[in-house]
Amino acid sequence: RKYHPDNYANNPLADLAQEKMKQIKDSGFLGVKIHPDYQDTFIDDDGYVRILSAARELDLIVATHSGADAGYRGMPVRCTPERVKKIIGKVGHEKFVLAHYGANEMPNEVFDELCGENVYFDTSFGFSQMPKFFAQKILDTHGADKILFGTDTPWHTAKMELTLLNSLQISAEDMDKITHLNAKKLLGLK
Repeated sequence: RKYHPDNYANNPLADLAQEKMKQIKDSGFLGVKIHPDYQDTFIDDDGYVRILSAARELDLIVATHSGADAGYRGMPVRCTPERVKKIIGKVGHEKFVLAHYGANEMPNEVFDELCGENVYFDTSFGFSQMPKFFAQKILDTHGADKILFGTDTPWHTAKMELTLLNSLQISAEDMDKITHLNAKKLLGLK
């Protein structure tokens, strides 16, 4: 089947975002994954505003790659913390998940722009790319309630991510939140 943007609900060029997202919801899915670099669109563009707005209305999770992508060196970073903050201001979706500890290779920007915002950060391949003290600073400021355990297999395994998490100063209660309780809440599991 030939590629056409309207064939993919999570493509920011889709004119039928609301209808496509409803199909996703009706099919029993809990959310979508987007990748601004792969989709050649900045996160704060109107297409993503439509997708996040539809997802918010339908109570769907939106997970996105955030920050630099090794496969796109020399290209503009399409999902920066500054741009994420803009789309949060436009949409305000409470089930928005930013991969790579807020933004891969951009800890200063994550701290300045996103800590304290109503978004989740996942741990996948995130703080292996920053000094440990910065990972701790982001965790302490953003809060364990908004951090989700994630991996970026095959580049980072669950064991590698747990080793990194265990190197931080995290209480047992907060570790439970990060490793599973936050995900259960986000997914609506009992």
